[in-house]
Amino acid sequence: MADPAAVARAKIDELVQLASAWQPDFGDKVVGAELELVNAIEAGLGVELEPVHRAFLERMGVDSAGLDAYGDDVIDLRAQSLLDFIEAGYNFDPRAFVIAGVPSEELVPLLMFDRRGHSEPAPLVRLGFGDGERPAITLEHSSFAAMLFGFAFLTKCLPRHAWELHLESPGTKPPRFPDARSGRQPGRWLPRFGWMLGQLGFATIANTGPWCVCGERAGAAVMMYECPGFTPDVRVAADQRIDLAQLVEVLCDNLELRTRPTSLRKPS
Repeated sequence: MADPAAVARAKIDELVQLASAWQPDFGDKVVGAELELVNAIEAGLGVELEPVHRAFLERMGVDSAGLDAYGDDVIDLRAQSLLDFIEAGYNFDPRAFVIAGVPSEELVPLLMFDRRGHSEPAPLVRLGFGDGERPAITLEHSSFAAMLFGFAFLTKCLPRHAWELHLESPGTKPPRFPDARSGRQPGRWLPRFGWMLGQLGFATIANTGPWCVCGERAGAAVMMYECPGFTPDVRVAADQRIDLAQLVEVLCDNLELRTRPTSLRKPS
């Protein structure tokens, strides 16, 4: 049976290799946390860290070279921030929720591992104030590793292209797309999006699923994140404006999407 710690370290190595393909100096810029700091986090929680979380902290828990959240500073994944949060009065039952990311603003919900279902890997949720008695719990990512690989695509791949535009659903009712393989109608955007990427010549990026599909081809990159129960977030990037326009048209027509206002990024 494979050692979970070794498997986790290999996964983080794969993440570094992926990000380095888009930013060659990425591996040189990341800074890991000291073992004593990581152990202090674990001791403060009173439970073992998720293996991939520990591997991440040991490899880039001081500086992740921009591989944090959605390219902004809303969620802090650094080891010292986690320890500071725990020492400030962490009062969550670690059998249910374990901190994964600390918000930079008080009103931003906490990013937590949800251990209530004892699933492996544990999904990530946002934990908000709720009604004062029960917290508001919102699904965020299927796993810590999937989140990191998605962040790598968001922060390292998409910005390499001069043009970018985001797409969204005009409503909240899922369309009934036919499944090209089984003939069923899954009622989700993501399966059809993944099938379309193959038709459009995109190579999909490993380890981002099952709630996210990312694809890359010469001169363009696309991604869809579809958390269960929510409409999708779609991002399209290309080197040339005409390629961006063509991809957007195909995706909008076939996935019942529209462009998100003010989301266009163009060369400065």
